[in-house]
Amino acid sequence: MIEIEKKLSMMAEKHKHVMYLITEDRDILKAVFAESADTLKGYLLTGAGEGFGNTACGKVLQTANRDSFYRVAQTNGILADAYEVFDLKERDYFADSAGESPGKERTGTSPVFFLLNDFHIVREKTTAPHFLKQFLAYAETEEKDHGRNLLLFLVSPVMKLPEGFEREVEIVDVPEMDEEDIRVCLLAEAAKEYEKDSFAAAKWKKEPDPVDWKRICEAANDFRGISGRGIREIAADLKAEYGSFFGRTADATGSEDNLRGIRSARKQKITEYKKNEARFDPTVTMLEPGFCIYLCIWLMCALSV
Repeated sequence: MIEIEKKLSMMAEKHKHVMYLITEDRDILKAVFAESADTLKGYLLTGAGEGFGNTACGKVLQTANRDSFYRVAQTNGILADAYEVFDLKERDYFADSAGESPGKERTGTSPVFFLLNDFHIVREKTTAPHFLKQFLAYAETEEKDHGRNLLLFLVSPVMKLPEGFEREVEIVDVPEMDEEDIRVCLLAEAAKEYEKDSFAAAKWKKEPDPVDWKRICEAANDFRGISGRGIREIAADLKAEYGSFFGRTADATGSEDNLRGIRSARKQKITEYKKNEARFDPTVTMLEPGFCIYLCIWLMCALSV
């Protein structure tokens, strides 16, 4: 996140409008908006148009805390899904007249931030370069003629950037979550478990229970190698099944029987998640057991000749 924040803070100065995040975490933008809230709020001072900061929407966004900034930006139309805004089957994505909003006709505030997930599935030779060329031209015109600073986030597990766009796009190869990142993610998930009890939530926010903290650290160790999205999905499954992903000491979710069930199910779900991720990872080749046996026999025969 430090590298992302550093590059984001310099993009406006460099007049760049596209950031490419290479990661398996399709929900990474939530973390980016939380960690870089102040930097992104700076874009709103110019990106949303003159006087936006004095509007009701502008005030809500400027006062939103880091954890809610993504949701508030999305709800108020400042952050838009590029797949919903643009029809990628079309040839012209932007209005010809300067100052009009891109894509489908809409009312209200125009987006400042755009998200295009799974960019690697967009046709690399045709649609991808055509779309990027038009977006960059539109963003440059908006900045020059109207003072609007727009930003497009591309996200995909592997990099597939069309030739000729390397200088215009800020590329960040997002490293795998380390143990500290996982603990931060799990603390946020743990806080959600206390939402219904305001007293417990306030106490947890001030100082987490030492036993609960130990159990969360234990869970963090299990979650190594899992993306933020995977952590949230598995935590939600465990919460639905056992009431918690770690077992709270303050209630029945932390009982010995329930705790054993949580630990066992957590390890099993993590193992299954990793297997499923590997099946869809283009950089990983998975061999079926039958093929492996056949390969071993073939190698033994070849070596015996």
